[in-house]
Amino acid sequence: MRAQLGDHFPIGTATLLSDDLQVTVRFAQDTLSLAIRNEFAKNMIDRPDVLAALAQLATQTAGRPVQVRSVSPDAPEMQRSAEELNARLDALKQFDIVQFK
Repeated sequence: MRAQLGDHFPIGTATLLSDDLQVTVRFAQDTLSLAIRNEFAKNMIDRPDVLAALAQLATQTAGRPVQVRSVSPDAPEMQRSAEELNARLDALKQFDIVQFK
């Protein structure tokens, strides 16, 4: 879906939506949750027109109805599980340039 953002949104909005430092995304039970990390990004993204366009794009991509909502970065659904964090570390370990001390 990220590859399609530039086709549906102005470049600034698409860039913010694609930046993991600005927006964390979780998809569960046909709901796409966005945790927006700063006020600038929140003002650009957390708007009815943008959320509706995201829902439409997500619905097209998933092939079923998807709701989009903005949540706090501290919301329980935004927290990563220990298994998810360990899987990310394991993925990094495959590269020789990454060292763990």
